[in-house]
Amino acid sequence: MDTLIALKKELMFLESVSKTLALSTKDLATMYDNIAIKHNLGSYVAESQTAKPLGTLLKEHNSSLTVQGFKRKALKAGLIKIQPWPHKTRPGKFKNRVILTDKGKTYGVVVDTSAQPLWFANTFKELLEQL
Repeated sequence: MDTLIALKKELMFLESVSKTLALSTKDLATMYDNIAIKHNLGSYVAESQTAKPLGTLLKEHNSSLTVQGFKRKALKAGLIKIQPWPHKTRPGKFKNRVILTDKGKTYGVVVDTSAQPLWFANTFKELLEQL
């Protein structure tokens, strides 16, 4: 039980720090990974599956797709879905959030529930070919 309490405290602290310091998604993923390893939960993002933002991977692969174009194709392919999400500072207002489907989780991960998915670098070429 003490381990569970310690884990919960660390995750709450990480959430607070990430909001205060406006950490990048990559830094946040690394911090979650370190906490998971520390508590013997395994690696959050396997080393062989380095996850990167969509725009970065599209540039690295010299893709002609834009981020919006990729999202349209990924939605059609059943990799993502769009979900309304309550706006933090405007009660009663909603914004759209991208959620990975089970099929999409093969190619990416969501580190923070309010963040966009990160896509695995080692499978991104295969993903682009499917779209």
